[in-house]
Amino acid sequence: MNTRIISSRLRTFLLGGKNVHFARGLLVTLVLGSAWGYVNNLAGKWEGVMVSDRGSGPFYLTLEQNGTAISGRAGPLPDHQRPLEKIEVNGNAVSFEMADSPQRIVRVKLILEDEQMTGTATSPNGRTAQLKLKRR
Repeated sequence: MNTRIISSRLRTFLLGGKNVHFARGLLVTLVLGSAWGYVNNLAGKWEGVMVSDRGSGPFYLTLEQNGTAISGRAGPLPDHQRPLEKIEVNGNAVSFEMADSPQRIVRVKLILEDEQMTGTATSPNGRTAQLKLKRR
């Protein structure tokens, strides 16, 4: 296919034309459906380890989905978890904040790959810890 035909089809798609509404709707559906798939894959119970320069310890994460809203809890023990705030999902990435004490907010960023999430937790003083979680 020559570049003139491709250019013409791209211009028709972007500016309008036959079946353009269907094509745009399909594109939006594919993009949002892909993101929705990641949201569905994130929901559940996760467990793993947090490793920092001060040592390592267990880390538990529970993510729940109610429609398009995501909520969750995280902490060092399955029965000692704190609520998550400012949860954001962007593709296969999830980020959130959690208070590990009343005055200390930790920011967590995780990437979902297969059945694992890996990422970092950053404290207010800039210290970081590595996280590696698997679905329970």
